[in-house]
Amino acid sequence: SCRVDAEAVFLMLRGIADRDAAEGLRGKNVEASREDAPALEEGVFYIVDLIGCKLVTEEGVELGILTDITSAATDIYTVKMGEKDVMFPAVKGVVVNTDIENQIITVNKKAFYEVAVL
Repeated sequence: SCRVDAEAVFLMLRGIADRDAAEGLRGKNVEASREDAPALEEGVFYIVDLIGCKLVTEEGVELGILTDITSAATDIYTVKMGEKDVMFPAVKGVVVNTDIENQIITVNKKAFYEVAVL
């Protein structure tokens, strides 16, 4: 079973009876079938669906490709822009739209350049 809150994901795995047994799995990767993943609220996405998306401005100018996400109070996106890795907070006002089907994340250009770490 799985429970998600704002800061963590809690898993209950068959054969792991308590916290002591779970400690042996710390730092290990857990894989699950997509059909077993819990449904998400509107506007919430799995990281695996965001990685590889194109980052574009509202004017349609491609800025780069999303390569990493650091989970924090506000997720920090890392975008490969040419040879540089650029980081920015994925906050409302910067991220205008996320289109998973077409793998496009649209940002407000002015807001993006105000907060991006170039």
